[in-house]
Amino acid sequence: MEKAHRKLAEELELTEEVYNSKYISKLDDADNPLKEINRICFLLKRFLDSHSGFNRGDLDGYHNIFSVCHDESARRKDGEGGFSAKSRYG
Repeated sequence: MEKAHRKLAEELELTEEVYNSKYISKLDDADNPLKEINRICFLLKRFLDSHSGFNRGDLDGYHNIFSVCHDESARRKDGEGGFSAKSRYG
């Protein structure tokens, strides 16, 4: 892990989980411990594909927009507040 990442991980008290890719590649999708991460990667790819004309210099902005949209979508599913725009991506 990079020095800056290690410091941030320590400050946030994050933990590390390691999975054997040979093992999880043989699991059904429902049993895959990375299914939530795979789902978010899929949604991000769809989001970026739907904005194919974006400037690479603005990539951080698109990630930020996706993050807000995804976070609001998750809150609505949990019954919390948030803006009422319906997400097309999830």
